[in-house]
Amino acid sequence: MEKGMLKIARTDEEASHFQDLIRLHLDAGEQASWFTTEDVLLKEKHLHPDIKGAMYIGKDAQVSAPHVTKAFLKGAQAYGAVVYEKVQVEELLIDHNVMKGVKTKEATYYSDQVIVSAGAWSECLLQKSSLELPMYPVKGECLSVKPSSPLIQATIFSEGCYFVPKQNGRILIGATVKPYTYDQTVTFQGIQQLMERAVQLMPALQQAEMDQFWAGIRPQTLDGLPYLGAYQEVGGLCIATGHYRNGILLAPATGELIADLVEGKEIDPVFREAFDPQREVAIQL
Repeated sequence: MEKGMLKIARTDEEASHFQDLIRLHLDAGEQASWFTTEDVLLKEKHLHPDIKGAMYIGKDAQVSAPHVTKAFLKGAQAYGAVVYEKVQVEELLIDHNVMKGVKTKEATYYSDQVIVSAGAWSECLLQKSSLELPMYPVKGECLSVKPSSPLIQATIFSEGCYFVPKQNGRILIGATVKPYTYDQTVTFQGIQQLMERAVQLMPALQQAEMDQFWAGIRPQTLDGLPYLGAYQEVGGLCIATGHYRNGILLAPATGELIADLVEGKEIDPVFREAFDPQREVAIQL
């Protein structure tokens, strides 16, 4: 769905920050514009009027993550991939710093090319082979509601929560941020926090029907950039992880880059350096 995005400014500082971002977008040849409070409320009348304006990205689009994931799976199978679901990789098989395959609970699979893309669990897998990949898990809780009639058109992003309208009338509301945990329990506290923030931004949500709750674990790196590329100390080992909140959005580009790498094609030096799994990283504050 291409319905655009509004990044809501609720303070003067946020308004200034978004206006700087708009200039960066325009300098890069992208489309973005500033909406006044009146502009925002004309487009999204159910938002609370106590806002300073918004950055509008008209070409922003969103997808259904589960549907896209299944589509990628079917596409891979159509091209000959064999998929083993619910099979845990226990160990990387490395001999004299060269990949030989992987060991699972059920069987051992041999290959001279292995791609580690295990999300927040990638570091744990590499550590079993005494390989470093500095990253950490970030728990996020979400919920969805079913309003009796459509409340929003565009994706609404605000500090503390965001709204994503779906084709079936649902609104997805996210997301909490709790670093350094793999616990995927949906908590009362987390959902309550989201609901309070959501209603502050859009009071009409108080009358919406509750739909679903869920939690997931995001893979975050120390500098906020994903790891995409060859692990130079081990021949045949590639890394594709650390996308944090943007895994689905960056999946096509990630797949293309890693496929080119495995096939021995030239990789843009800027990308290779920026996403190098063994780069020196500075902690993002």
